[in-house]
Amino acid sequence: PVSRPDVPLGEQEDLQALDNAVNALRGFVSTSMLMRICGLREADKTPPEVLERMLSSHLRSWGVGSLVSVKRCLVKLDTFLLERDIPHVDFNVSDATVGWFLLHHGDLAEERAALRMNPKYTGKTVAPSLFASLKFARAHMAVDLSLQADALMALTAKPSGSVSVPAASVSMKMLWHLERLACVLDNACAAHFAAVIVLMCHAGLRVSDAQRSTIVHISDTAIIGWSRLKKDPQRARRGPQAMPWWASRRGISSFPWSDALVSYDRSRSTDLQDFLIPRVCLQGPTITSANGWNLGRLKPTSVVRHAHELLKLPPLSMEPEAVVRFSNQSPRHYQADVARSIGMSEEDRNELSRWSGRGRREARSSSMPNRYS
Repeated sequence: PVSRPDVPLGEQEDLQALDNAVNALRGFVSTSMLMRICGLREADKTPPEVLERMLSSHLRSWGVGSLVSVKRCLVKLDTFLLERDIPHVDFNVSDATVGWFLLHHGDLAEERAALRMNPKYTGKTVAPSLFASLKFARAHMAVDLSLQADALMALTAKPSGSVSVPAASVSMKMLWHLERLACVLDNACAAHFAAVIVLMCHAGLRVSDAQRSTIVHISDTAIIGWSRLKKDPQRARRGPQAMPWWASRRGISSFPWSDALVSYDRSRSTDLQDFLIPRVCLQGPTITSANGWNLGRLKPTSVVRHAHELLKLPPLSMEPEAVVRFSNQSPRHYQADVARSIGMSEEDRNELSRWSGRGRREARSSSMPNRYS
């Protein structure tokens, strides 16, 4: 079961989300599709419960995001076909129908709605995302779709006029501000929140990495931990895979920012935690109104939103237009940015944050340290 006591809380949530995504997608897999997925013939007398286990094992090999996207796409396609009285068996429809579906759901109205919800929307239309989900369903769910609609895809890729806004690195000024907040904020939750962001910068972690991490040891000079890779532990051949990380407790300021992490580490519950920021009990709209922790992991998107609130506090007082560029990737930019500014070689920068620089010269010239800085 998902909630066995030896499974950390964050891993339990990941397993539950994966179970929910698999169960939601199961309704779109017919018996004939199920037989094709499992490589069986209809004449085979395989018990239904065995087929169900084989299907569940197959779908669980993919990420939650992929399964949710495919389910959303198939719901839209099913609704589209029903509204137009188009007969379909296992979504076996023509290229023209698929192309018309992509055109219908790739209009500018949906793009403008996406832009309003996310100012960093890159202008990619809805249709290419749906097309990718349909290709996934054909390749991995035995959906018998005709997908030769490349010419129509060119028509659906309409420019939205929005400009891509890349994630900004955490600057020295921002890091000094966060180290200060970790020491001067009266709210213990907000202080811990600021300290974790500083830790991400020094350890080269993304927000999503921190929310799958465990602090193993805190010494007088360093913080040592590991981050669980985003793999289904029930399918991992060698058990859950972990990425170790290390961070110095010495920051760029004289503020003892890591003391907030030490206090949290000593006071946290006995439950197994594989995340650095739990859910918070908010008494108001901002993280500074938190009055305690809840059970479970705070979503990375909520971590980013609360980080925006901390960056708006004085003395830094960042403008909303600048704050929005802080994203899930921003803390990991810090090491690469500083290393490049002080003239470290690309080989050293590859080692600094566990980025691979192997391969051809073209691959090395576009490796992560260069793109992140």
